[in-house]
Amino acid sequence: MPSAAPTLRTVQRWQTEFNRLADDQRDAYRFVRWPESFESDTLPWEASRAVLELLRLHVEWNWDPPTVRKARWFIRLFQAAPAAPLAWRQEVAGNVASWEARGQVDPQWLRVLELALLFGAWPGGENPVAYVAAAQDRGLPLLADLLRVSNTPKEAMTKQTFERLLDLFPVGPKDEAALRQLDFKRAEEEHDGKA
Repeated sequence: MPSAAPTLRTVQRWQTEFNRLADDQRDAYRFVRWPESFESDTLPWEASRAVLELLRLHVEWNWDPPTVRKARWFIRLFQAAPAAPLAWRQEVAGNVASWEARGQVDPQWLRVLELALLFGAWPGGENPVAYVAAAQDRGLPLLADLLRVSNTPKEAMTKQTFERLLDLFPVGPKDEAALRQLDFKRAEEEHDGKA
């Protein structure tokens, strides 16, 4: 049976690879600390408020501090979607940072995130029906589905984790009333266009 822990040789290889990275690339893996991460110019002082919110959330949830990579994505989301709930921004930032660290940022995923930001695809967001329509028109998955399947294997996802994701990303294929309304509106538009 294979061991769950990596071998010493594997760890040494990872350490060698990490040490070969440029300083700014290594910084992305470090934990965020206030004020040290700002004094070293790893993060901009203007983003202090956003990063402190993220740090507070990590403390409240008894998590390790976020990485610089996650904080950078959180800052971007803080600026792009100031009305989005803190937990939503944290979840999205964590997922995108994870994709980026693994070298798996798919341009399609960025288009999905872009649509989510444009239409406010978060609890209490601006226009979830328009968001669903825009995603369907472009043949894109919804952000909720992307986050549910891309970062956590289904067998490893607990009921609690799944319910938390449903709370944070309520706009999904189960939003049947909105989808029915959308389909009805499209059918009307198609009918009016043929008449």
